[in-house]
Amino acid sequence: MDNAGGCETTPGTPQFVHPNSPFEPEPNIVHTPVPPAVSSYPGDDINPELPPPLPLSDDPDNWDLPAPVPRPTASSPGQDGLQDDQEDPLPDSDEDLTPADYSNNDPPPPDPDSDEDPPPPDSDDEDPPPDSEDDQDDPTITLENMKMDLRFIRMVEEATLESQFSATELHALRNPQENQFSLSDDPDLLLSVSFYISSLDHAQSQKGYAEWREILQERFPESKMLSYDQVKRRVSDLSGVITWKHHMCFSSCVGFTGPFANLEECPRCHQPRYDQDELRKSDGKKKVARKVFTTFPLGPQLQARWKSPEMAQKMFYRRNKTQEELGRDRNADYTYDDIFCGSDYLDAVQRGDINDYDTVVMLSIDGAQLYRNKKSDCWIYIWIILDLAPDQRYKVRNILPGGIIPGPDKPKNIDSFLFPGLSHVSAVQKERLCIWDGYHRRLARSLLFLFLALADAVGMAELSRSVGHHGRKGCRLLCPLVGRNKLGGSHYYPALLKPLGADNPSSNHPDIDVGNLPAVDPRKYRQDLNLVLGSQNEVQYRQRRLETGIKKASIFDGLRNILEPPTCFPGDLMHQPVINLTALMFDLWCDREGCRKGDPNGVWEWAMLKGDVWKAHGKAVADAASYFPRSFDRTPRNPAEKISSGYKAWEFLLYFYGLGPGLFYGILPQPYYRHYCKLVVAIRIIYQRRISTRQLQLANKSTVLTSFVKQMRTDCRNFCATTPGSRISS
Repeated sequence: MDNAGGCETTPGTPQFVHPNSPFEPEPNIVHTPVPPAVSSYPGDDINPELPPPLPLSDDPDNWDLPAPVPRPTASSPGQDGLQDDQEDPLPDSDEDLTPADYSNNDPPPPDPDSDEDPPPPDSDDEDPPPDSEDDQDDPTITLENMKMDLRFIRMVEEATLESQFSATELHALRNPQENQFSLSDDPDLLLSVSFYISSLDHAQSQKGYAEWREILQERFPESKMLSYDQVKRRVSDLSGVITWKHHMCFSSCVGFTGPFANLEECPRCHQPRYDQDELRKSDGKKKVARKVFTTFPLGPQLQARWKSPEMAQKMFYRRNKTQEELGRDRNADYTYDDIFCGSDYLDAVQRGDINDYDTVVMLSIDGAQLYRNKKSDCWIYIWIILDLAPDQRYKVRNILPGGIIPGPDKPKNIDSFLFPGLSHVSAVQKERLCIWDGYHRRLARSLLFLFLALADAVGMAELSRSVGHHGRKGCRLLCPLVGRNKLGGSHYYPALLKPLGADNPSSNHPDIDVGNLPAVDPRKYRQDLNLVLGSQNEVQYRQRRLETGIKKASIFDGLRNILEPPTCFPGDLMHQPVINLTALMFDLWCDREGCRKGDPNGVWEWAMLKGDVWKAHGKAVADAASYFPRSFDRTPRNPAEKISSGYKAWEFLLYFYGLGPGLFYGILPQPYYRHYCKLVVAIRIIYQRRISTRQLQLANKSTVLTSFVKQMRTDCRNFCATTPGSRISS
């Protein structure tokens, strides 16, 4: 196919497997080599040398733009033997087993409604991990739920743009044109777009727009205001926002995508996919989905931004920042001020995984509370463009929609809802995104690189397919830290110190020094994943899951250009210090019910926020609201009245880490006040926009954060609570 006029590629683009995927293609699949890229656009030539930063204020026609290092290619995976309409026989929550399924040394059957790890077996026999990744054979998948996860991953790997767009849309995607049009050039279009955007705030936006258009044209007959459908298409062209609708289970169990695409009922709750009344009325001919979710493909949105000369110039921030970081000396005066200061990113650049014209994004997913005093009504995921500077990338106008999953029920199989968006990313990664660089006024190819996937603790377990924060190995990065549980319990806690006076085999391992934990090792993760995937039966699977902290393979394994798991699943700097730690401290300071289960009659000298003291303290917090600048948004309410009824994370942050050092002084006994202040110092440093090396060392050294952690002691019955027999230092 002639590529002289654009970036169109030959149909039948060969398929790829993630370079680190534990799954090998079937032996009967023919491996097709990747065709060479057209060399007439920036980003096609091989040039591993990184030139100096681009002087964006100079004439762009004189710039010699760099080209990316080519990626290794792989071959198409085969099928796993499942039919399109075959249900997943094992849901995400583990099924119960009968006692007959266990040997004398096997663990007892877990609660079938719990996702927590079972207690470890008494036997010390374990399946040792292989010595190296090369020594390990590819796993043979035997459990049916593992096969379904594999199907999602393989279908992401195999995704093509041809299967996602019409011929007209695909031609536009592969042949972006220079944007020589401005809204100000067409007053009628500008008027239409303005009315269209205003109408979106109304429940009946289409009807309202039509009424306004009719009234306007009666007064100004010469006006050529577009119809609702016309302006909607023009807005889509200008913004790159394309809407894909997908059927989903009425109870939000699954989306009917990927392996579930041809099912007519939910594989989990067995509710019908289509409106049964409509089916009966039409004799089965009219199939109307009972519920749908929406995906907004990423590629066209990025193309729209690259077309803008102003935005295209801003997209080169990452390239210039990278050059600056590679040339800096990381001495005591070094300052961390962006994600590109991190070693994971810089190592990826030096390996050639990320190049100058590439577009680096991260995904973030969370529940959204649309109405006051209600649980999350829908789930939304977005794309954040890391190529933009920090003061630009988090602004609403620069955040790209990824998908909307309606509630109110929580999605049960998140892979089926992420599948359309990730499949599109995978398809774009294979041939690279063709863009019109509006600042340089030239065509180019940009490789789409997914750097991070963000979620809270519960959501991250679904993305990474780990056991979650209550598992024996509950770290989202799957670090070697092993949790401790109560005797016979399945809920583990990341307690660093060995419990006092306890005799629990699963908690008696030595004290853990967080300063000496090994770095995250993607190779070890792959070995452990292969071990879990190779489980021959449910009992073996549960034991290997307990030992590794891995439940299943993640759908993100289907992407070939991604920061290698589990590194792409980073820590959470909002919920842990702002929600979790504050809840723990107030449980102790307020002597809340349920916190004394292990020490009902002990004297807690730190429990000072009670009775009149707590009420007076709460009033002092509320009285401080008038001293906050308006730019601080929501100010802390009276915690004595509101802390248990919808207190927001922003309120906790301003109250606990802002007002706290002044308001807790004189209330908490001196040793505990000093202990609390160490936490405040560390968190304030970590939350800074810019952090120097010296500040980071201060936050981590023994007198601040590490000291705070070490002073939190546990006993055998009451985890996460400092007990009278604990060591407390001032």
